[in-house]
Amino acid sequence: MLRRFVRYYRPHIKLFIIDMVCALTISLIDLVFPLFTSRALKVYVPDQNLRMLFIAGGILLVIFAIRFMLSYVIGYWGHVMGIRIETDMRSDLFKKFQTLDYQFYDDKKTGELMTNLTTHLHDVSEMSHHAPEDIFISFVMIIGSFVILINVNLLLTLIVFVFLFMLITYSLSRRRKMLATFRKVRSIQGELNAEVESSLSGIRLTKAFTNEEYEQEKFEKINRKYRKARSNVFREIGLFGSGNDFFINLTNLALLVFGGFFVYKKYIDAIDLTQYFLYINFLIKPIQRLTNSMEQLQQGFSGMEKFMKIMEIEPEIVQKPDALKKENFRGEIEFRNVNFRYKQEDKAEQVLNNFSLKIPAGKKIALVGETGVGKTTISKLIPRFYDVSSGAVLVDGINVKDYDLFSLRNAIGIVQQDVFIFYGTIKENILYGKPDATDEEVVEAAKKAQIH
Repeated sequence: MLRRFVRYYRPHIKLFIIDMVCALTISLIDLVFPLFTSRALKVYVPDQNLRMLFIAGGILLVIFAIRFMLSYVIGYWGHVMGIRIETDMRSDLFKKFQTLDYQFYDDKKTGELMTNLTTHLHDVSEMSHHAPEDIFISFVMIIGSFVILINVNLLLTLIVFVFLFMLITYSLSRRRKMLATFRKVRSIQGELNAEVESSLSGIRLTKAFTNEEYEQEKFEKINRKYRKARSNVFREIGLFGSGNDFFINLTNLALLVFGGFFVYKKYIDAIDLTQYFLYINFLIKPIQRLTNSMEQLQQGFSGMEKFMKIMEIEPEIVQKPDALKKENFRGEIEFRNVNFRYKQEDKAEQVLNNFSLKIPAGKKIALVGETGVGKTTISKLIPRFYDVSSGAVLVDGINVKDYDLFSLRNAIGIVQQDVFIFYGTIKENILYGKPDATDEEVVEAAKKAQIH
C-alpha cells in the first residue's frame, strides 16, 4: 500500500526534494546552535573576547534568518505539494468510480463515496506533507545529537537516550490503538454522510408522508454512534498525548538528576549540562510536533487505506481485447436460456430462471408484470450493466460479451425509472446524451420533451 502511495510523489519530486533539503538544513542549524552556545560560554566569555562573541552572534543571526526562509518554504511549498498529491489522488479515484460496475454501487452509499473523495483525501494531503518532513527531522536530530553528545559524555548520553527510546516505544504502541479507532470513525463517518445525503435528497417525500420525526430518529441514532466513535478517538489521543508529555518530562528530569550528579562528580561541567538541555529540547521539538499532529496523521493513514481499498477493486464487466466495434446495429435482441442473480452466490435469490425471449429488429414491445419480477433487470442485461449467471444475451446474433462496451452502450437509449438531473443547466442536461449536439438539436429535443 505504501509503495503505491509513494508513486504520487513522483510527479512532484522536485517539491519533495526541496522540502526535504530545507528540513535537513533546519535540522543542521538546530544542531549547530548548542555548539555555538557551548563555545561562547566556555571560551569567549571566560576570555572576555567580546569581539568573537559578537561575531558569533552575528553569524547566528544570519543563520536564523536563513532558517526563517527555509521554514517559509516548508510551510508554503510543502503544503502546495500536499494539495497537488490530493488533486492527483482525487482525479484517480473519480476515474476509478467511472470504471466500476453496477454491482459496486448496489452496496455503496453516495454519502460514503463522497466522503472518500473529499474529507479522506484532505487528511491524506496533510499527512503526505507533514509526516515525511517531521519523521526526517526527528531522525536527523536523533542521530546528530547522539553523535555530538557521546563526545561530551558517553554514559550520560546513553542514560538520556534510554528515556527517549521509552518515549518512542510508547508512541508506537499507542499508535496502533489510535489507528483502530480512526478506522472505526472513518466507517461511521461514511454512514453519517450517507444518512444525511439520503435524508436531504428525499426531503420532499419526507414532508409528503409527514415522516420528519422518523427521519430525525434515524439521524440521531447514527449521530450518537458517531459521537461514541469520536469519543473513543479522543480517549486514545488523550492517552497518547499525556503519555508522551510524561516521558518527555521524565527525560528532562533524568537529565537534571543524572546531569547534576555528573557535574557534582566533575565528569562534565555546568556548560556541558546546558548543552545537553539545549539538544534535548531541539530533539524533542519534532517529536512533539509529531505527537500534536498524530490525530491528523492517523486520519490521513486511515483515509489512505480507504483510498487504496477502492483503487484495488477491479471491475467484473470487462471487454475482450479483440472486442467487436460496431456502429450500425439492426436492433435484434435475444435472451437465450438466461439465468441471473445479482450476487453470484449459491444462496442469492434467482431473479431470472431459464428466461428466453427474441425481439425482432424494429419491433416495439412492453414487459408487464408485478414489481420485482425482473423487468428492469432484463433491460440492464442488454447494455451489459450486469453479466448473466448462465445462458446468453445476443444483439444482432452476437453475444453482448463480444462487443466493445462503448459501441454497445452508445447504441442503446435508456429512460431511467427515476428522473435524475445532473448539476448544471437544462441545456447541459439535454446534451448529456449527445455532447456534440448542435443548438438546433437541443431545441428540438426540448420541444419533444415539452419543456420548450
